[in-house]
Parts: sequence; structure tokens; C-alpha cells
Amino acid sequence: MTTAIATSPRLTFFQANGLPAVGGTLEIFDANTTNHAITWFDRDGLSAHQNANPLTLTDGSAIVWMDSGKFYDFLAKDLLGATIDNTKGVSGASSGVSVLSPWQITGLTPTFISTRSFSLVGNQTADFTPGRRVQTFNTGGTKYATVISSVFS
Repeated sequence: MTTAIATSPRLTFFQANGLPAVGGTLEIFDANTTNHAITWFDRDGLSAHQNANPLTLTDGSAIVWMDSGKFYDFLAKDLLGATIDNTKGVSGASSGVSVLSPWQITGLTPTFISTRSFSLVGNQTADFTPGRRVQTFNTGGTKYATVISSVFS
């Protein structure tokens, strides 16, 4: 069996407060259905390596290998059962494994304003929309946050 992954086999889900969804769940469905899909925790696709469905996000993440060329719907919930992600139409890569970062490099350098604010040159409101996850690197290490509001003046 040929398995592949759309991005990286380790998928991490975050709560509204920006922390990983430790103890949450991930249900994976065949696209546009309510049928649980079969995925694997190893790229060999052996039945002995099938994921549970739903998966428990013990550290906020799960390893998900998918059938090449097939489409899936993801439903992630936090520990209390609130939906934190509902992505439709995720596909396994059509050839081999493609490992990409979920973070887009913008080339922009943010200016620190406060622990809850930063600014960028120019109108960046189309890219930094409310709800967008951002990753930054600073003297405290790698940090993750969620854009709450975005204004240009």
C-alpha cells in the first residue's frame, strides 16, 4: 500500500489560548462523509499500524499518514470537546512524502510594541487576519501566538 502525507506526518493542533490541544481528539473522515477514514502512524500502511479514530492528542499532536491521492476531512476538538479545527479536503500527497513547514516565511521583521502587540511596515491586514497563527523567534526561543486583531493606519 502507498501512503503519503499532505504536509508533515506530525500534525499539531492548538487551543484558542495558543497552547497545544493536550488531551484533545482528532477525528478523520473520508472527505464529505461521516465515515471514519483509515490512517496510519507509520508510512508502511500496515494494518497493524492503523491509527485509532478518533486519535487522542496526548501532546497536542498526532502522526497521520494517509492514502496517496485520497481526500480527508479533519475534526479536532480540545479536552472539553470544543471544536478547534474543522478542515475539509486534506489530501495525501500524490507522489512520495513531502515534508513542508506549516509556517509561511514572510520576510517581514516585526517591531516589538508590547508582550501582546507588534507592528509591521505597510498594510499587512490581508495576511495577518484575526485567528491566524504566527510563529516567532526571539531571545525567549520559539513562540506561537494567534492574531486577535489587525489594523492599518
